[in-house]
Amino acid sequence: MRLFLAVAIPDDVTSQMNETYAKLKQDYPEFSWVPEKNYHITISFLGERSEDKMPYVVEAIERSTFDIKPTILFALDTGMFVYPGITLRLAFNRNKDLEQIRERTVDLFSMERENDMKNKYMPHITLARYKLPSKQQYFHLKKKLERIKAPIEFPVNKIHLYQSITKPTNPEYEIIHTFELVE
Repeated sequence: MRLFLAVAIPDDVTSQMNETYAKLKQDYPEFSWVPEKNYHITISFLGERSEDKMPYVVEAIERSTFDIKPTILFALDTGMFVYPGITLRLAFNRNKDLEQIRERTVDLFSMERENDMKNKYMPHITLARYKLPSKQQYFHLKKKLERIKAPIEFPVNKIHLYQSITKPTNPEYEIIHTFELVE
């Protein structure tokens, strides 16, 4: 089972995102847009785990989250990551609680801590992916993204352990376990 720990996006936030990004989706139909059912904020990837190890995984995550209180996420901006292609994303404020969960789970599950922790953690929702556009297209898109205002905020009072199921078009994400964050 391929697992990751993440924050689910509430339905009202998904609706608000659909309104916010409708014009952008219309302007860029060639992008590979993430289906709204796949919206989430990844905290950490746990990699491949066998089903018989699930009790250990759940217990370890419970130990990692027992003292984490509910928190609130605030959207900062719409932007992009650039690697071999571009990834459009909605970034959220830095959140010490999610960072702490991430660090603890990486300590418990990751064999390559350096690789996983080398980039600063940025809570975000992936919106779309596309090949690297020309320089002119890139700057035009960047300016367009800077003008998008996404006044989104929502409480986080639980996190989920997801299984990623590979499909020909888009992966499917299934919640395996939910962890409540308590006051």
